[in-house]
Amino acid sequence: MTERITYPLNSCKVSVVMCTYNGERFLEEQLRSIRMQSWTELEILISDDASSDKTWEILQQAAREDQRIQLFRNETNLGYTQNFSNNCARATAPFLVIADQDDVWHLEKIARLMHALPESSPLIYCDSYRFSGTPPREAKPNPKYKRFEGEDILKLALFNTVSGHALLARTDFIQSLLPFPDGLMYDWYAAAVATTKGGVTYLPETLVYQRVHDRNVSVGDGFHQKEENSKRRYMLMVYRHAHAFSKIEGITTLDKTKLEAWTNLLSGAVNQGQWFACFCFIIKHRINFFWYKKRRFGLISHLKHAYRLSRCS
Repeated sequence: MTERITYPLNSCKVSVVMCTYNGERFLEEQLRSIRMQSWTELEILISDDASSDKTWEILQQAAREDQRIQLFRNETNLGYTQNFSNNCARATAPFLVIADQDDVWHLEKIARLMHALPESSPLIYCDSYRFSGTPPREAKPNPKYKRFEGEDILKLALFNTVSGHALLARTDFIQSLLPFPDGLMYDWYAAAVATTKGGVTYLPETLVYQRVHDRNVSVGDGFHQKEENSKRRYMLMVYRHAHAFSKIEGITTLDKTKLEAWTNLLSGAVNQGQWFACFCFIIKHRINFFWYKKRRFGLISHLKHAYRLSRCS
């Protein structure tokens, strides 16, 4: 059984890392949900990326009301990846959580994640629930997908369920990844590295309410869209991540060999239309690749899914 350390409430400080950019519409509600956390020993680090709306004024007011808030402002827009990397580097607490500017947190989010984090794991995450309008009071995890946990990096070679806005990690682990690689989703990459450092832990509770609006479309959503080139965009993203995973220090020789073969086949499928070899590889490793799917008639579903993904050129 995985050993867990029970951290008494507020027994150590947690760094909250938030990046803002033109977030005036929903920022105040998110700030309230962070400031009202039951885990009160917080270092709240907020870096604004040269917003042109009232974001900075909202942040200054919050900082006047709460001494735990530390504000930073970029003179020019650095872009999310650099701004986020810079802000993560400022964290001084032993543990770190990521806050998007437009979500709403359950008031027990940090406490429940802290209490569930095993001593051996560098990263734990909870579930999140997408909403628009008024945040729900309670929400159950989406039953459509399983959630990743453990140390099998191949399970992350096609699909990821680890969301940055829902994770809590050891600060030294996150800072060892800085600066986050361009072109990668930092949470997906962090989860892959975590598989080599003790594994990813999942807490099956919905503790983040993720607001859906016209400015927060994720690159990962391309997998579910119906645009003609959405599959190609998604598989290009899979290629970039799988290629980076094959370079991670600490993966086994067998996993490295499989990831290198997978990236070669992905390149052929995406760029040259050589889909059949990619299809065969997916089916051969379907237990690893389709671990997240909860459906009857698994083989039929896997065949259809593998064919659809492979024909991505």
